[in-house]
Amino acid sequence: MPKKTFLFLFAVLAFGTPAFADSKPLTFEDKVRPIFKAHCFECHGEGRKLKGGLDMRLRRLVEKGGESGPALISGKHQDSLLFKRVASKEMPPGKKKLTAEEIALIGRWIDEGAKTARPEPDKITPGFFITAEEQAFWAFQPIRHSPLPRIKQADRMRAPIDAFVLARLEDKSLSFSPEADRRTLIRRASFDLLGLTPTPEEIDQFL
Repeated sequence: MPKKTFLFLFAVLAFGTPAFADSKPLTFEDKVRPIFKAHCFECHGEGRKLKGGLDMRLRRLVEKGGESGPALISGKHQDSLLFKRVASKEMPPGKKKLTAEEIALIGRWIDEGAKTARPEPDKITPGFFITAEEQAFWAFQPIRHSPLPRIKQADRMRAPIDAFVLARLEDKSLSFSPEADRRTLIRRASFDLLGLTPTPEEIDQFL
């Protein structure tokens, strides 16, 4: 058995029940492109110079390949130059290499037909390219008001955020702790802010 094929099979056996081992088909945008972005784009797509003439930002560009020829042969991971290079640890250069799980995932993606989630654009501009998945990331969404969840103990609310906390507590048949009296509150505030107990005068003033 060729050494590189053995590495692939070892990775599959070693990670027999990882998060990606499900029935959902792998797509380039969802699972594979993030690996390439983390390890490959600096040299093959987003850097100042396209090394080896290989652009890896789109699936079809990987298949087209660069100076060494096509990097991807759909359905045949063992014949794909891309897989051979990462499995042998020849790529990416440097100390940071792909994990066995990532290598196995790429091999599985290739064997499943190297699918994409949607038709790819005919052209993309050089450098940084943002996909629909990246645009949909929660941190890039406009701020909006979320509707308050329905709760049974509306009288326990002091601020809108309490509704979200109470909703989770009520799912587990729990609730807020009893409200503290003012003497307890001044002691908590003093300990939290100063690390000391409040003086009798401070307690009297707060009460």
